[in-house]
Amino acid sequence: MKYLSKLFTLLFILFAGFAVAACGDDDEETGGNGGGGNGGGSTFNFADPYLGFGADVATVKAKVTGKELLVEKSSYLVYEGKSPVEIEAYFFELGKYSFSQLYFEADGATLDDVKGVIGSRYGYLDTTEEGDYLYLNEDETIGVIVWEETDDETQETFVCVQYQYLGEFEGGDSDLTFNEPYTKWNASVEDVIADKGEPMADQAGQNGLYMMAYLGESPVEMEVYVFFNEMLHLAEIDFVEGVSLENVCNWYNNHYNYLKFVEDESGETAGTYVFADDDYVTGVQVSFDNEYNQAFAQYVDIAYVTSQPISKLPAQRGKVSLKGQVRANFFKNLQTLKPSKIRGQKPIVKRHVSLRKAGF
Repeated sequence: MKYLSKLFTLLFILFAGFAVAACGDDDEETGGNGGGGNGGGSTFNFADPYLGFGADVATVKAKVTGKELLVEKSSYLVYEGKSPVEIEAYFFELGKYSFSQLYFEADGATLDDVKGVIGSRYGYLDTTEEGDYLYLNEDETIGVIVWEETDDETQETFVCVQYQYLGEFEGGDSDLTFNEPYTKWNASVEDVIADKGEPMADQAGQNGLYMMAYLGESPVEMEVYVFFNEMLHLAEIDFVEGVSLENVCNWYNNHYNYLKFVEDESGETAGTYVFADDDYVTGVQVSFDNEYNQAFAQYVDIAYVTSQPISKLPAQRGKVSLKGQVRANFFKNLQTLKPSKIRGQKPIVKRHVSLRKAGF
């Protein structure tokens, strides 16, 4: 189907920063056609997605009716939209609905059409250098972004809208549960693919280094597997923003043996907590990336690590990491600018994900 082809092209930016202007009474761009509203006498219209942020997957499924559910995962739901919307997707972090996206039919909506409708419902904030239009609801709890995407295969241009919750959810991550990565050391690339499926992206490096990345299941944002001379010796998982280092460390302390704490003099991380399993086969380095505000865990093959010269090991975060080398290579459009705060609230962040390997 046409919407499946479109989903296959959505390998998106994970973080994008914008400078947001305060709302005012001036005559600047309003985000609509000629000053907001529905673009004059236009009859173009569409419904916002369900906006009950904080709900769990079951609640969202119960609320979204009359649309075909295409894919159901613990971290997202994808529906076939109603024209002019082609795809309607809901995303969950730590089990709670945190943002949604609409993808419009390429021939069913123009950027001005969509801006006109959004501008009539939300207050216009700013237009970024990338051409993204930012909006905010009256109580400043929902940020909306409107932008255009181009299908790499068909070269069709279509409009996207994202709705993001800017408030704080009650409760925390004290009941943290997640799936650990595949850690059958010395496994081949084919072994991992047989277990995990085709990767979202891969990258070959020097000296027999090869990496594969997968979209994780919340609260894990991403999984990366690192091979040396075609054998698996290192894996990394990055948690979604909001999962605290304390809770991650508590989880590993309950499942592994704590060994030591290593300070990070560079200040890039919060230091590293080192754990090992009972058989001393797998070591885990847990830390917190201060720049990206994310906890992460690196799993290492202890036998391999202890048999290699230190100079050949990517044991430190800066040598082989999702946030550094892997993301830089995998996501060519990644922007590392820190998002601007909106009136003390959370930033509006254009959240781009790839659904190519998500069950289609």
